[in-house]
Amino acid sequence: MTLLAVASEPACPGPADDLDLGAADARLIAERRPFSSIDPVLWDGLAASTPWATPFSAWAFHRAWWDAYGENAHDETTVVVRAPGAEPIAIIPLMHRHEVE
Repeated sequence: MTLLAVASEPACPGPADDLDLGAADARLIAERRPFSSIDPVLWDGLAASTPWATPFSAWAFHRAWWDAYGENAHDETTVVVRAPGAEPIAIIPLMHRHEVE
């Protein structure tokens, strides 16, 4: 049996200095929106612009998750916007389930 040496830390993206979130004094608002109300193209565009995104960040993954687990769950998807009702600049996909597996 051969053991491979593994680095102590996995590769990680650098600091978020290159992310443009707007002016430091800009007000951000968190709003609850149904998962189904968020355009998949917008969702995947936001994921693609994020250096820390993984395949689990894609809209299709979350659609499949809702199809598999949504029957006994409450949608608590939250978006971050610059003004009420504006286009999201971030999406926080949350689900509340009462059932323990």
